[in-house]
Amino acid sequence: MKTFEELQAGLGSVLAHNAAGSTVDHALLVLPSYSVGESLLSHYADRIPSLEHRYLVAVAMLARIPTCRMVFISSADPGREVVDYYVSLLPRRQRADVRSRFTQVTVPNAGARSVAEQLLDSPEVVTTVRRLIDGLPVFIEPWNVTDHEVDAAVTLQAPINGTPPGLRTLAYKSAGRRLFREAGIPVPYGREDVHSVDEVVAAAHDILRARPACTAVVVKHDDSGAGDGNAVLDLRGDIRAAVEGLPAWYRRDLAAGGVVEERISGAEFSSPSAQVDVLPDGRVVLLATHEQELDGEDGQVYVGCRFPADPAYAAEIGRHAVATGERLARHGVVGRISVDFAA
Repeated sequence: MKTFEELQAGLGSVLAHNAAGSTVDHALLVLPSYSVGESLLSHYADRIPSLEHRYLVAVAMLARIPTCRMVFISSADPGREVVDYYVSLLPRRQRADVRSRFTQVTVPNAGARSVAEQLLDSPEVVTTVRRLIDGLPVFIEPWNVTDHEVDAAVTLQAPINGTPPGLRTLAYKSAGRRLFREAGIPVPYGREDVHSVDEVVAAAHDILRARPACTAVVVKHDDSGAGDGNAVLDLRGDIRAAVEGLPAWYRRDLAAGGVVEERISGAEFSSPSAQVDVLPDGRVVLLATHEQELDGEDGQVYVGCRFPADPAYAAEIGRHAVATGERLARHGVVGRISVDFAA
């Protein structure tokens, strides 16, 4: 049995098969495994299956790559009618073939746990997946990669198109600010590596001195996503009281690290994003740009998107995303990354 490192060494050759014009039969294991912190995981507990099912859009890829067989692993069966809906978006002549190359596998749902964890606890499901991919070159497309996904990869003997867990902190908010500055990408005025109420208060006062017109700051947990680790603080009142008024769970998770930044605002505001693919050989490919739709009490929660980003800045954020990917590639990062902006 190959180690994770040995499996990853073969990722490039398998990925090469997964492209339009491929003549090599291969398999793609879709593993939308949400391995995140306890607070974020519990927050999304009831919606995890729905988040997993967002990956069903990948079915469309099968129309471009007729040599690919897809095995979609999730904690709830989306239902035949849902899969058929996605297939119905494809040209009629391709639907039967695409449907024949798609298989959904359900792991026993044991509460707010990632798909990878549940898969590892289900030997019968592992056996099913092994049978479906038997003899084919195969790779895993994950949501994120932690020790659970690594164990799943070794169990299934399939490399992951993702970054090893040891590099996970490169995507944290504090590390991101440092990386952006190195790449010459503008960042909001602020401070990284804050861990306490006192440090948040000090950072807020520093921002107010540097930006007297600033009326609010955004505090962000280092390890968070979808805006759920973000909190907006009004600088026009008692700043310490505002920080101490944050929920207990938020202040507890802040101990692991975070950033404080000036809140960017204007008559018109948008939060565009750009996505790139960091390939195993270090090349970086720009995939797309989009406009994020934000909601929630403070307008910090991601609820959807529109493609593409505004042409006024789409090319610029694309260049910034590529520069970010190139620096991450030097550290050994592999897979798809997304870089969010404020405009």
